[in-house]
Amino acid sequence: MADRRVDLIEEGVDLAIRLGALDDSSFVSRRLATAPRYIVASPGYIARRGAPTSPSDLAGHEIIADRAPGKTVWTLKGPQGGETSVRLVARLVATSTEGVVAAVVAGLGLATASAFACRAELKSGHLVQLLTGYALPPIDVQAIMPTGRRQSGKARAFVEYLAEALSGAT
Repeated sequence: MADRRVDLIEEGVDLAIRLGALDDSSFVSRRLATAPRYIVASPGYIARRGAPTSPSDLAGHEIIADRAPGKTVWTLKGPQGGETSVRLVARLVATSTEGVVAAVVAGLGLATASAFACRAELKSGHLVQLLTGYALPPIDVQAIMPTGRRQSGKARAFVEYLAEALSGAT
């Protein structure tokens, strides 16, 4: 397992799980799930800094980003259906989703996270969902495999297991 973009062909990898849109169509892919994404913060952060009440309030908060140094853009769909994009500067950039969630739980700022990534923290109260009247675009969870290579039984079984485990898990 690695939380980095793996070159399936060069590294001889049978299967990768990718989040978001695929940029290389030369692979065989299967969408396993689509997860909603949330803006989240810890109760401690909210107590210190307050909770944003509109997308424009986000610019006044500490932002934690996942692999996007510098400026990041969050596009939210509002209650009436219109979209608002907010350009933000990340205070902290983590190289893994787990790192982003840990930084948010520690009270270092706000972040976006998929329902899969922060479900336990939301349920336990370690994180709170913000701007609930606004929606971020959901993220696809996809299995990709190299084209032209016979998929192993283990890889097929793992993809089936993931598809079953992720169905309805959000």
